[in-house]
Amino acid sequence: MRSIVPVRAAVTPEDQAFYRQLGQRIAELLEEPIPKGTSRRGPTPTLQRQLEQVALLPRARQKMINEMLEALINQQQAS
Repeated sequence: MRSIVPVRAAVTPEDQAFYRQLGQRIAELLEEPIPKGTSRRGPTPTLQRQLEQVALLPRARQKMINEMLEALINQQQAS
């Protein structure tokens, strides 16, 4: 049985600059994990921390929070 080896495209410096302009890392585009310590510097944004905490909650709580957020967003879009 032969294993399938993914083919990687060559990424030119121009491509890298273009991806940086888009705010994406090459590793993300190639679906490779980003090593720890290479993320952006500074504190984690509050919303991101809150979403990470919500992800740890039971599904029922996540659904309730999701419904609340959707209601708030819809309310803001309507006004």
